[in-house]
Order: sequence, then structure tokens, then C-alpha cells
Amino acid sequence: MDKNGDGLLSSNDKPDDAAHVYEALIAKVGSTDRGILNITTEYGIKKCVVVYDLAYEPALDLAYEKGFPPRIRPQVEEGDDVFESEDKKWMDKYITKNNVGIYLIRCTATYKERTCTIEQAFTIRE
Repeated sequence: MDKNGDGLLSSNDKPDDAAHVYEALIAKVGSTDRGILNITTEYGIKKCVVVYDLAYEPALDLAYEKGFPPRIRPQVEEGDDVFESEDKKWMDKYITKNNVGIYLIRCTATYKERTCTIEQAFTIRE
């Protein structure tokens, strides 16, 4: 969610209903669906699965906090059509063909007083 439309993730992009700025990176499936799934098993284990979009550009004022997903830029490979960025302050190249999506799945499971979090990053090439 880029509130000011500058293409950069800044502290001002924190969603209105969010506790953290990085919640602006939660992947969206459609215009209303968010990449969050909460499940409670029959044994009382609470699981929260969140999918974050990792291909973001941080603004200079972005304040990182605990839990912030890492920024990962797609690697340009032979055969990808690229062009140079006009704005050298943030991205050297864009991939315009064979676009790549980079995401992080974070799953937190809680049972009684014990909590465990696992994460896995993955890419999707269109």
C-alpha cells in the first residue's frame, strides 16, 4: 500500500488499521482479500499464516522494526527484457518481461504458552 504514490515504502504508508508499517506489505489476492489466514485446530493450536510481498523499495525515512520482512530484489537473468531506471536513487533496473514476484510466508503457531514461527521465501515467475 503506497499512500502517497511515490513507489517507495515509507513510515507514512502504515495502513490505518495496522500495528506495524510492514503490514503494508501483506500480499493482496484481490481488491478486498488480504494474505492472512487464521486457523484454530481441533487441539487448540492457533495458526496465523501471513504472506508478504518482498519486492518493495524502502524510502529513506523508513523505520525498520522487529518482524519487518526483508527486501529482496529479483535478479536480472539472461533473456529478461530490462530498462534502466530514470530515478537512480532507488532501483537500477526493472524487469519488464518475465516478471518475478517474491513473497515470504510467515506461519506462527501458538499452543498454550508456547509459540513457534517459521518462514519461507519463494518466487513466482509470470
